Amino acid sequence: MKAKTASIARPKIIGVLDLIKSTWSVYSAHWQKFATILVIPLTLSFVINVILFLVEYFGAHLAWYWWLIIGILTAVIMLAFFILYFLSYVAQFLLLQDLSQAVTFGNLKSLLLKVKPYFWTILAVSAVYGLLSVFGFILLIVPGVIFMVYYGFTIYFVIFENKKFEGSFGLSRDLVRNYWWAVFGRMILGMLIVYLFYLLVGGIIALVSFLLTHFAGLTIDKNGSNLLYSLLSIFIGLVVGPITIIYTYNIFQSLRAAKQLPLIE
Repeated sequence: MKAKTASIARPKIIGVLDLIKSTWSVYSAHWQKFATILVIPLTLSFVINVILFLVEYFGAHLAWYWWLIIGILTAVIMLAFFILYFLSYVAQFLLLQDLSQAVTFGNLKSLLLKVKPYFWTILAVSAVYGLLSVFGFILLIVPGVIFMVYYGFTIYFVIFENKKFEGSFGLSRDLVRNYWWAVFGRMILGMLIVYLFYLLVGGIIALVSFLLTHFAGLTIDKNGSNLLYSLLSIFIGLVVGPITIIYTYNIFQSLRAAKQLPLIE
């Protein structure tokens, strides 16, 4: 008589509905903290667009030295935007690690300074991840998708486990192994939700333009629409940015639970 071997079912990761509910639950309870972290770099982005808008309309009448001043000013603001946005991006992960911490403009500097130990490693990981993903898409779409899913959690190991550049990619691949399709499906769902949100915002801009044109007699050209969109982008960033990070963080935690790894606390 042959011995029957019981098949052990592989643990499932968080379901789609629970993923959406838990993501919204965290965001709705702590959106002010995320907004405090992001509002300054997002406002700088809007200032850059305002400068470009003004140059488009008045640039032809400006003397050369004004062009020089505007060029230097724009470059300085863009550099400040890049640094602050990157620091704010990583700071959101540190907030997720301890949602009980207070985040105000008074202690924001101290939170951003906590990013310093991870700065160069995360910058290198992000650059390599982005370049290889794009390269994979250029060669063939499938390799790019496979790479993005397997190594999408690399930054989590740098931040939460203080891993270096060399080991973080392998840890992300091991975490996703045997769950590639489940992670891929949830990522596609997340991108679809974000896409629908952007469609909604685009519809709002089109409606505002229509109302201003037909009822207020104002004509909004392409540059005006772009400026209006850049203003709304502040509010889009305050919603989409944190929700995307919370969403992927919940998948990350669920994968760790399925692999019987300690959860991040």
